[in-house]
Amino acid sequence: MPSLLPYDSVMWLQALPTYEWEPVPPATPLADPAADGVATGAIAGNDGEPCDDTAPAMQLVFKGWHWVAVPAWSQRENLFFDQIAQDERDQDELRNESRKPKAVHAPPPEAAAPASEPDAGDLDAPTWPSDE
Repeated sequence: MPSLLPYDSVMWLQALPTYEWEPVPPATPLADPAADGVATGAIAGNDGEPCDDTAPAMQLVFKGWHWVAVPAWSQRENLFFDQIAQDERDQDELRNESRKPKAVHAPPPEAAAPASEPDAGDLDAPTWPSDE
């Protein structure tokens, strides 16, 4: 059955790199800093005392890829969507009109002319000087 929604939903697979913390391997004898005359041991702090060197040196190491499903939506033309949306709007409009209270109007008053006034036909129409 075709979908009546104006979009398609799809899933993508996204590769994310995976890293882990690992301790730094011990230095080889060729890279020994003591051989170059550099002091080994703890580095001096701001006050001249050696720092605490209890934390092991760690490095991030790439371990592989982790695949993750990512949802995505793409818009497509649906020929029926405009008609369905218009039908829904029409139904909402009818529903809203049926919920409105009906306006109650009083009947217009009867305009009765007083008996003492003459009819409009009995009055003499004014004449203009140009009509004479």
